[in-house]
Amino acid sequence: MTTLILSAILAAIVIPLIPDKEGKTVHAYSLGIELLHFIATIYVFWGRYDFGTSKLQLVETFNWMSQIGLTWSVGVDGLSIR
Repeated sequence: MTTLILSAILAAIVIPLIPDKEGKTVHAYSLGIELLHFIATIYVFWGRYDFGTSKLQLVETFNWMSQIGLTWSVGVDGLSIR
């Protein structure tokens, strides 16, 4: 999950750096990135998501700054996938 989120953010950061006057290069780049992102999302959910439960799944939690109690936590519930 973290990889999917961060890859979308990093791909968006690159867009202003692409030299393009007509927008065709940016359009092709965005389409390619989103197709890769879609395929990766399908791969993750196809093999690891259990449609039979409504509990939070694919949960990742990382202690980011433990000194101040800051953590990164992501997960998917049934509403997000259906």
